Amino acid sequence: MLLQDLPFLSWLHLHGWGRGLPAPNMRDMIPESAMLSQMRLHFLALAMLLLAVLLPGWHGPAGLLFAASSAWFGINLVSGLIAYLRCAKASGRLPISSEQLNACTPR
Repeated sequence: MLLQDLPFLSWLHLHGWGRGLPAPNMRDMIPESAMLSQMRLHFLALAMLLLAVLLPGWHGPAGLLFAASSAWFGINLVSGLIAYLRCAKASGRLPISSEQLNACTPR
């Protein structure tokens, strides 16, 4: 749910609460395919964690899947933050230099 809240709040802030400032589509901030893939991995990790209660040998792989899901979640949040920073800089609403913004841009 947080992956849907972040783009909405970013869009709302960039749009200027109705002041007519340009803002990207919310679906452009964090790609839906990335959100769905992370959600599927998260559900798989939760299922494996539940199975690890019955099958003790599965706790290691289940923990690794959960860690991978959490890392992917963080990457998705950072990509949404970078999209927000780019748009805020382009509209002049954020005091950040282009060099600082390019330094945090994934390549």
